[in-house]
Amino acid sequence: MRYDDLMILEGMFSDVSNEDVKNVIREELGEDLSYNIETFDFEKQKISLKKDETDENYEIVPIKISGSTIGINIKRVKKEANGEKFSLSKNIVYRGKEKKGVTVSNLEKVETKDYTIFFEHTKNIVKDGTDILKKEQENLGLWVYDNALIQNERYRYFGTFADTTCYGQFDYHERLSYIEKSIKEDYLLPDYVTKIETELNEHEKMVGTIHNNYLENLEYHNEDIFYFDHLKCKRDIYSEMEKYVKEMKMILSLETSFDGTEKRIDDYKVNEKEKTKIKEDVN
Repeated sequence: MRYDDLMILEGMFSDVSNEDVKNVIREELGEDLSYNIETFDFEKQKISLKKDETDENYEIVPIKISGSTIGINIKRVKKEANGEKFSLSKNIVYRGKEKKGVTVSNLEKVETKDYTIFFEHTKNIVKDGTDILKKEQENLGLWVYDNALIQNERYRYFGTFADTTCYGQFDYHERLSYIEKSIKEDYLLPDYVTKIETELNEHEKMVGTIHNNYLENLEYHNEDIFYFDHLKCKRDIYSEMEKYVKEMKMILSLETSFDGTEKRIDDYKVNEKEKTKIKEDVN
């Protein structure tokens, strides 16, 4: 059965009725969302999506501020495979008239035996004078923490890293950067971190900085300012990050199927053959 996905989302989450938000939802989630809805509950404000054999959880819930819904969270959690557990979350939030635009923030979380990998991609999307959607800011970040730190009950760090859908946590780049700073106050650091932080300048270019594991800051720029479906081409910002993923694996002697590529939430799968191939390529 096919449901009218945008009508359900509008009925459940008020700010989804904003046209910019609907355009971004359609771009991010695609037409398949109409077919992927299993059940929906207006009272509980939850949409359950059709799970496959590797899914533990696959749903849409609201992101709220002061009782009002300002966006949606789509989360997919995969069962363990090869000793790893996977989750992918996507937040789509309307920033309102003052701040302008729509924020899309993605977080891939991979839990291995010894480490937890946090890989996020966050972009703020605005309309220019011709109603074309452009990226005003774009950030990509990779953090790796020792599980002994995250699970430390004495300092309650496990609560610090918990995923939430409250307003203050929807921007994963901002949140993980804040965690990094707050942990640092206790003389601790992530085991590995790389961040690419960019913004649109007056010359219509995305310019910014690559922060590489506290060792160096490098200038970064590209021409990729328009907001559209990048599924069919490898994006420059992800190509740049790939070499740091390889570096991270080597520094930590970490065997993982995590590859740092861009992922769509509707085809986020644990594929044993691909995992084995990636492992062979690393070796």
